[in-house]
Amino acid sequence: MRSDSVDAFHAGAAMHCWPEIEMSLKEIHRVLVPGGWYFATTFLSNYFSQVAGAERRANGGADPPKNVQAFQYFPSVEYLRDLLMDAGFEESKVSVELLGRACVIMLCEK
Repeated sequence: MRSDSVDAFHAGAAMHCWPEIEMSLKEIHRVLVPGGWYFATTFLSNYFSQVAGAERRANGGADPPKNVQAFQYFPSVEYLRDLLMDAGFEESKVSVELLGRACVIMLCEK
């Protein structure tokens, strides 16, 4: 995509599945127009341990299959904020909020 050509991106419950998160976020920043928006939701790593625990209980104590795991395990909102700023978003234009124990909502303006 051309630089400065997209008004907004949305990634709903998806970032944890991206195998090359740093490159992807840099590309999003590159193609957003000045004043463009990036909105995303994802989960912290503790969410996946909760899911794995529930799956173990449902499977009579057996571990879930390895192929159901996501690619990225984000340890904190600070880690996600740093990823966004490393991609080029200015700190004052990055909002990262934790909802509950593991759901994260991000809003960034280029």
